[in-house]
Amino acid sequence: MIVYKLGGAALQHGLSSSTVFAELARNTSGPFAIVHGGGPEITATAAKFGIESTFIDGQRVTDAAMLNVVLMALRGKTNSELVLRLNHAGLRALGGSGFDANLFECREENPALGLVGKVTRVNSGWVQLALEHGYCPVIASVGLLTSASGLALGPCNINADLAATALAQSLAAKEFVFTTDAEGVLDEKGNCIPHLTVAQTSELIQRGVIQGGMIVKIRAALEFLASAPASTLRIAGGKTPEQIARVFADPNFGTRITVR
Repeated sequence: MIVYKLGGAALQHGLSSSTVFAELARNTSGPFAIVHGGGPEITATAAKFGIESTFIDGQRVTDAAMLNVVLMALRGKTNSELVLRLNHAGLRALGGSGFDANLFECREENPALGLVGKVTRVNSGWVQLALEHGYCPVIASVGLLTSASGLALGPCNINADLAATALAQSLAAKEFVFTTDAEGVLDEKGNCIPHLTVAQTSELIQRGVIQGGMIVKIRAALEFLASAPASTLRIAGGKTPEQIARVFADPNFGTRITVR
C-alpha cells in the first residue's frame, strides 16, 4: 500500500502531460491512494476574484471567502481533472475529499490562520473499502472542522503534507511518497542524498542543511515513521514531467528515509 502526496508543481505537470500517469499505471501493481493540494491553482483562482493570498509559516490564511476558493480549486477543479487523467491512463480513480464521510476530522490549527484545521481523527473506512475493491482514492486536502465537543462546524482547509501524513498513518502504508520541487533531500553541496535514517535526518535539521518548506515535509515524515517503523518514506522531485514520471517508475528516485 502506497500513499502519494502530490504538490502543486507535480499536479501541474501531471495534468498537462499525457504520459505521466501512464507511468503510474505501468509501474504500480498494488493498491495506492493520492492526497493532493494545489497551492498555485488556489492562488490563481483567488486572484481572479480579487482575493489576496497571505501565509503564516507556509500555511495559507483561510477566511470564509478564501475557503470557498479552496473548495472550488481543490475539490471542484483539481480533483476532477486529476481523476479524469488517472482514469484515462487506465486506473480506476475515485475522487473525494477530507470531508467526505468525515475522513479528516480537524480542530482549529491556529486562530490567526482562520479556517485551517489540524487533523485529530481519520475515518478511513471508505478509503480502505475503495482500495479493497481495486479503486484508487484521490483525496483533496480539505476536512471537517469540529469543536472541542465534537460538533461539526463545517469544512476547513488542511496543509496537504499533514493531511497525507494522517492518511498514511491510518492506512499503515508500506511506503509514503512526497513530491517536492527539489530532487530530494539535498546536502550542503546541493546533491540529492539517496538514503537517510531518522537520526541522520534530525541532525541535518539541527545543522540547518534542511530548511524552509522541506522542514514541514521532513517533520511529517518523521511522524509517519514513528508510527510505522517498518515502512519507508521517500521524498522525490516533481518539478518537471520527467521527474514526476520517475517518481512512479523508479523506487530509488529521490531520498529514502527509514528508521535505521
